[in-house]
Amino acid sequence: MQDKSALTILKRVGTVLVAVGILDVVRMIYCIMHGASYSSSFNIFAVIAGIFLIGGSFRTASYVHSFAIFLLSFGLTALAFALPILYPVSLALTEIRLRPGFVVSSTLDFASVFILIWIIYQLGHEAVQTEITFATGRKVNGPFSIFSGIALGVVLVAVIAFLFNGINGKKAKAIAFSQLGSGYQYAITSLNISTTSGESSVSGVVTAWNNSQIREIPVHWRTN
Repeated sequence: MQDKSALTILKRVGTVLVAVGILDVVRMIYCIMHGASYSSSFNIFAVIAGIFLIGGSFRTASYVHSFAIFLLSFGLTALAFALPILYPVSLALTEIRLRPGFVVSSTLDFASVFILIWIIYQLGHEAVQTEITFATGRKVNGPFSIFSGIALGVVLVAVIAFLFNGINGKKAKAIAFSQLGSGYQYAITSLNISTTSGESSVSGVVTAWNNSQIREIPVHWRTN
């Protein structure tokens, strides 16, 4: 017979995931309609997982707990080291001053960290872990999820640093500079190298900003 307290926790976490997932879908639609950037780890997947949790699936609880630990470890690592590369302090302050929507979006992103912590705490309850072990035959491997999340975060940061500070990154900034001149500061927002039919090309976005405006400059060139 399943522990009622464990089932109560699953329903509580499931309800929150469904609510967060629905709000995130609405946010995604809004961003698409207004041409704003969007990134999230919840979305429709949170809704689906939440429904299974509400239904009392301890196998799903095992996956959700492991993924939440992994995602939190990965996210904190990426935020700590990649954010200064993608969003210099000067750009962040200008975004806050000129784009009120940036504050809302950033608040939601940081709120997701606390949601993940809460999920990990809830599903880490002894009663839930006992039921997970009974349902799956194994315990949640927290250390593995932590180290794999950190490792992936480090790899991502290394790749970003290599791309953005290398030859292609310098060329992207040079192209943006040639269009706008010295009246702006520049930071690479995205950079992608692709190969099609034997031809390689680089495309990305450089963000340019000063005291009065922020502009996104698309860049693209062939490498051979």
